[in-house]
Amino acid sequence: MSMISSQTHLATPDDFSDNCGFGLIAHIEGEASHDLVKTAIHSLSCMTHRGGVAADGRTGDGCGLLLATPTDFFKQIADEQQFAITDNFAVGMVFVNLDSDKAKHGQQVLSEEITAQGLEVAGWRNVPLDLSIVGEIGRETLPDFKQVFVNAPDDLAADDFNRKLFVARKKSRAAFDG
Repeated sequence: MSMISSQTHLATPDDFSDNCGFGLIAHIEGEASHDLVKTAIHSLSCMTHRGGVAADGRTGDGCGLLLATPTDFFKQIADEQQFAITDNFAVGMVFVNLDSDKAKHGQQVLSEEITAQGLEVAGWRNVPLDLSIVGEIGRETLPDFKQVFVNAPDDLAADDFNRKLFVARKKSRAAFDG
């Protein structure tokens, strides 16, 4: 267990061992900013020293950014895809099998579990990909990517909505693991 120094520093290098790093970048007033995103991406690029990049130099270990939900963007996408989404909606990123029959089955199972939770699947979207940036090692196991748009009743509280989404995800996953 490390001790945080209370003398002249908040922490010293001797307080830590074998940590990969964590960064937090935010606007003090919560405003969205492209500059913040660019800074965060640059910060990620500075973490390659920790071995998070494979031998091909392009396949990473999955580090990334956590951003606020871009509600306006997803509403625009839903309009383009001709989905009817409500004000109380969620978008899930789903990795699906490259085999189209298996992918359809997986989507059906997840859709059924979402519906069983009293939620509505508004639609599925094929996520556009730029495969030119994917390393050779990453391509060997690359899945297909879909987004599922889910509507909840307007009076459903955020915690309850999140819980129902969690249960639907866990139950659909159990259907494949079981």
